[in-house]
Amino acid sequence: MRRSLIILLIISLLVAIFALQNSMIVQMKFWFWKSETHLGMVLIICFIAGALIGIAASLPAIIRKNNQIRDLNKKLSSGGDTGKTVPEAGSEDPEFEDINTTTL
Repeated sequence: MRRSLIILLIISLLVAIFALQNSMIVQMKFWFWKSETHLGMVLIICFIAGALIGIAASLPAIIRKNNQIRDLNKKLSSGGDTGKTVPEAGSEDPEFEDINTTTL
């Protein structure tokens, strides 16, 4: 978490420096709308828009993963939904046979 935050801050700082060094006036056109503004402002706005789009695109996966974790935690706290118990060590269940006792 801390590492990704540091990387994000470094990237943001580099974008800000790049935007400040490119401060010429540019003309933007979008359909019938025209505007003149600093290139740095356009770069910062595009960077922020890209970050927001990336976050919005990853939200469904994050929410899905959090729901799966919550469901698994509920199953663990309630003892599971299958009613099966894990056999003790040394039991005769071949599914849980010790690897050292198997022959290849």
